[in-house]
Parts: sequence; structure tokens; C-alpha cells
Amino acid sequence: MCIRYRSILVSSVVVFVLSIVLSGCNAPLEAIVERKPVQYTITIEKAAGGEVKVSPAKESYKKGEVVIISAQADEEHRFKEWKGSINTRENPCTVTVNGSMTILAYFTAIPKYRLITSAGTGGTIVSSAGDKNEFLEKEQCILTAQAEAGYEFVQWEGDVSSTSDKLYLTFDKNYQIYARFKKLTEYTLTTNAGTGGKIVNSANKIVFSPGEQCTLTAQADAGYEFVQWEGDATGTSDKLYLTFDKNYQIYARFKTVADIYTVTVTQSGNGNVIRSSTKAQYAHNERLMLKAEAARGWMFKQWNGVSEAQKYEKEIEVIVNTHKSVSAEFIKRKWTYVIYMAGDNELEGAAMRAMNELEGADWRGQDVSVLALIDRHPGYDASDGNWSGTRLYEVKYDKNGVNSTIISERLDCAILGLSKGIDSELDMSGVYILSGILDYAKESYQAEQYGLIVWGHGSGWKGMGKDETSGGSVMKISRLGQAVKDKGLSIIGFDTGFAGNMEVMYEVKGAGQYGIGSSGSGSADGWAYGKVFEQFFASGKDGEGFCRAVIAAYKERYGGISGAEITVYQLNKLEAVYEAYERMSKEVSEAIVNKPVAEKVKEIMTRRVREYRNSQYPSDVYVDMKDSAEKFKAKAGELTADTGKQQRIREAADSVVQAVQAAATSGWIEGIGEAGHLGIYLVQKATAQAEEGAHENGYIRGSGEAEQCTFVKKSEWWAVQAGKNKSVLDKIYYEYR
Repeated sequence: MCIRYRSILVSSVVVFVLSIVLSGCNAPLEAIVERKPVQYTITIEKAAGGEVKVSPAKESYKKGEVVIISAQADEEHRFKEWKGSINTRENPCTVTVNGSMTILAYFTAIPKYRLITSAGTGGTIVSSAGDKNEFLEKEQCILTAQAEAGYEFVQWEGDVSSTSDKLYLTFDKNYQIYARFKKLTEYTLTTNAGTGGKIVNSANKIVFSPGEQCTLTAQADAGYEFVQWEGDATGTSDKLYLTFDKNYQIYARFKTVADIYTVTVTQSGNGNVIRSSTKAQYAHNERLMLKAEAARGWMFKQWNGVSEAQKYEKEIEVIVNTHKSVSAEFIKRKWTYVIYMAGDNELEGAAMRAMNELEGADWRGQDVSVLALIDRHPGYDASDGNWSGTRLYEVKYDKNGVNSTIISERLDCAILGLSKGIDSELDMSGVYILSGILDYAKESYQAEQYGLIVWGHGSGWKGMGKDETSGGSVMKISRLGQAVKDKGLSIIGFDTGFAGNMEVMYEVKGAGQYGIGSSGSGSADGWAYGKVFEQFFASGKDGEGFCRAVIAAYKERYGGISGAEITVYQLNKLEAVYEAYERMSKEVSEAIVNKPVAEKVKEIMTRRVREYRNSQYPSDVYVDMKDSAEKFKAKAGELTADTGKQQRIREAADSVVQAVQAAATSGWIEGIGEAGHLGIYLVQKATAQAEEGAHENGYIRGSGEAEQCTFVKKSEWWAVQAGKNKSVLDKIYYEYR
């Protein structure tokens, strides 16, 4: 911050000149008394635990001058109160100088609590805080009980009691925590098949822990058929399902048959059925393999004439024990969605949970395909075998529900250099990666419509995602705009923070019909994907139906959480929003002719307008475009005395409100209800209360910064412009600062 001083003529010069004039006239020189304004001092005293800032900071002050005093506690203290010449807990505090003042700032120490842990035989306790054992009040920590081989976790004891292997602590006292483990018992499986067949063990092992499950399948040889199970289990079904609570000895009996059967295979729609054999006749219990391959733009829906367990599998085995008629049904693919999951960072665990939620939706028989390109980090999450790198999946239904294992079909993708047999590492910030997966989707999963969901970290106009394995690189918004251009997308969704803002949506305005995003920081848990697609399946499967499904599922998951919000945008309406906001910004900028007006405009934007940011930490601040327009309309008379200019501000503000309402067609905001909104960048915060001294080059038009977003390159009356005090941000943050 720069403070300017204006030089003044000292009174002694005036006295000197007057004395010369008077002496030259032979007139007596009388004493001249100069009245100087009374000056007062402000003395700040503080207790340990923080710092105090005075604005403006000067050696003395005039009577009636307004001073802002703010206290900033360190991380182990919190501000308590002001004493001395003022007595208040308000911080920052506004003081009017009426005399010399002594102000005392008091801080209190945040209480600290200790954590003591102990694990019994058979396991260990892992703390999310590492070796740390002392915590500040309200600080959080996760304890995980990890059993050793041959042991299982029993329960937590001490100050907390629970049987979950994860313990979530919020410190408001000292904790002594103990983890108890017990040794596992093991059971054995012995199988024997008689002449004419074999037993297939799904677990491919003979030693099991209590509660483990296994499926035995009796497979008859040609000319034989299965009769029954004997031993520790009985039944005539060829499949036997075991849950181990004892040792098992199982026998399978077969008998000879002499029957000959035919198998008829047909199809509907565009596709082919590949047979392991095309012969006309089959012996009893002979096996025939069938594989359904859809034509381009079509997808396999289901088999008819087979068991329910086989109905939706692309490859099936038919056991010929009677005359059979099997039909493959192919349908035209209506939608292909690509989910671009940049999880190579601390959000890795959330990415895996999102993938499992996708598998929780029932995809069987649907004319919708979802391709998930997921990039993982080596160190934040250990689920699904703790693989790392980048994989491409076609999402499949997991009949076991939401769990920590991915069962979806892993795909090869030559255009990205991905092979399902090798774990490769891709830099998800690269424009060629996003562009390449969209090209692959259109080529290999041709559909009537396409959708893209960008998942991961979001930093608004600064970029999306963060690839830690690739040096922490981030995909710039301009690169994202390049990647999605001319890809034929209908929907572009952002499961990130700070995407529901003008800069982001304006970048992709010509790439799709609908945009979906949150203006604020969002949540690491993201969208509720299982519910989104289940509701989409029931909606008629048009673009509006998908948007409604996203909002409904988001509202259900985050209802009651302060700041939660999401909006659907008509992307072709954003140009009108841009033009309206530029018009209003021009009128407001031209009304800023002095510092008081600039301060008024800044006060409106920083204190009166709805903002979007991470309230817990210093961050970039976005403000609501519609709300800012409504505030400028209401305050036009305070910005200029010219009634004509007032009217132009009000008319321009009305056009912004109308344009935003037309573009932000639907949405939801916690505490407000059904409402659409759109943010725009204002400034970066240095602390929770203080702003940075300057904007970054990326938001300064003409700064020479590479890969600037389209909005910054184009905006003349809102965005900062190098060397010009023209725009609103220029005037309130630079010209009249």
C-alpha cells in the first residue's frame, strides 16, 4: 500500500515575507500567532499471541479522523477484546479520534490437548497426524486400526468406544485410546468330483477365514450331466454357495446321458454374435461360448433365453442340456459421458469413492455409456489394490453395491497410450489428454449425444485439477476451452470448486448446450453419481433430465450445509451476460471520478454483494453478478449526482439481472432454494480479512501472461488492464487506492 503526502508551505515563510513588507513600510511588526490543528496520538499495547495493525498508520491524527484497528492472532491464540480507551470485542474496530488514546489488545491461548494411543497384540494404530500427540482445541485427527496378518480388529477402548476401524476425533479434551485385536480362526475346503465332470472353485484356494465366501460350480463333461452335491452340503443346482464357519468336504456326482440337442442363436439391432462353435448338434452338457459385439453407434443390451445371472454379460457360456434358443439384443447408444477424474493429489480417496458410486447405479440394459479416465496418486489411498497411474474404464454395475473395489471394464486406448495390462502415468493437465479421450469416446462409443464431467480441484479462472506426480501441473482454463472445442458436447459439467463463474463458463460457451457448476469451493465428496444416473435413467434421458438429476442429487446430499449451491447454465446465453455486465461495468467505472466514489463501489462489492470463497482460508473471492447488479441499481444515487448517469446505471443493471436469469436457468442454493446464479472474480485474499495488494498477471489484460482465459482477454470494463485505469477493478484497487 502506498501512502502519498502533499507538501505544504510552513508558516515561518509567511511570517518572514510579512516582516519584510512591514519593515519596508516603516510599520511596527506585531507578533503573529498561527493556529495549528490539534494533533493526537494512538498508543497500541498488546499481550502476547498476536499482532495489531492501525490503518492509516501515522504518528499523529487530527480530531475526528477515523481509524481502523485490527488484531490478528497467531495460530495458537485467538483475539479476546480491546481495553483502555476503547472497550469492545469487535475486530476490526473503527475508532473516531477525539483525543490521544491508549488501546490494549488482549489475546487468549487456544487450549491444547494430548493424545495417547496404545495397540494390543495383532495390530497397530495409524494416525492421520503422524507422530503428533498434542493438538489445539477443535483440531481433528483420524485414527485407523490396522490388523496384522491372521488378526482382526475388535474395538476401541479408553475415552472412546467403537467397533469401526476408523476413529474420528475432534479435540476438546485429552484422549487415551486403546485398540484391541484378536487372532483369526481358519477353515479348510476339500472337494472331489466323480467321473464325468469337475468342480471349479471361484476362490482358487482351500484355506478360508471366518465369514469368507466361495462359489463351487459343477461342470459336466460332454455326454455327462450333474446329479447332486454330497458331503457337508447337498443340492441339485450346479452352483453351491459357501460361507465359512466350519471345515467343508464336498463331493460332486455326475451321470452319463446320450441325448443330442440343437442351439439356435439370433440377434436384433446392429451387432454380431461370435460363437465358439457353429455345429448343428451338441451332446448333453456340452458347452457353447457366445460373445456379443455391437456395431459402431450401437451397444449390447441383453441376452434373451438365458439365466438372469447371464442376461447382461457380453460373454456367456451356454450349457447344452436341452434344445435352446438364445437371442442377443442390440440398441442404439443414446448418450456417452466422459468423466475426467484428476485424482493424482490429496483427493485420490474421493476419486475412488466417486468411481464406486458410479458402479452403484444399475447400468444393465441402459442405452448410456460412461467412460471414466481416472488418474491416481501413489500415496493417499490404498483401495482396489493400491494401484497408481492412469486407467480408463467403461463403468459397469456392481451387484455388490458401493464398495472399495472397481469391477468396471478396463479399456485399451491407443490414442492416449493406455493398455489395460500396463499401468501408465498421464499428465491430466495436458490439453491433448482431455482432447484425446473425447476423440476416443466419439470414435469408439458413438452416441446421439455426448457429455463431459470434469472432476477434481477447481481454481476458477486459474485452472482445474492438480497432477502431483507431474510436478503439480494444473490445466489452465484456456487449455480446457481448446480441448472441448468442436467436440460435439451437449453437457459440460464441473464437479470442482469455483466453476460456476463467468470466466470458466464463458471459456466453454460455444462447446455445448448446458454447463453445470458451483460458484463456491464445493465439496471433496462431489456429486452423488449413483443417484444422478439412476434419476437420469428415469427422466427420459434428455439433457434437461440430466441437469435436473444433478441438482436433485446435490440438494439431497448437501441440504443443510451452509454455502452449498449448484447451477445449470444455458451456454449460448453467456454472450448476452458478458455484454450486459460490460455495459454496467462501463457505466459504474465512468461514475468513479474520485476516491469517495471508488471507496463506495469497493464497499458495495466487498461487503454488500454475495460472495463465493472458502470461508475457512484466504482464497480468491468471486462475487455474484446478479446480486452486484441489484446493489448497483439500488445505490446508483450514491455513485453520482447526475440523474442521467443514475438512470443509465439502473438500466444497465436491469439488463444484467435479465441476462443472468436467462442464462442461469435452474439451480439450488442452501437457505434460498431453487435459484440460479453466476459468479465473477473480484480479488485474492491474503488473510481472512485482508486483500492482496495486487491482482495476478493472469487476470490483468495486456500483462503478457500466457494462456489467459477468454474473458480476461476480452473484458475492457471489468478485468484489470495493464497501464490503464479504465475498468472498475482498476479504479477501486489501483487508481483510487
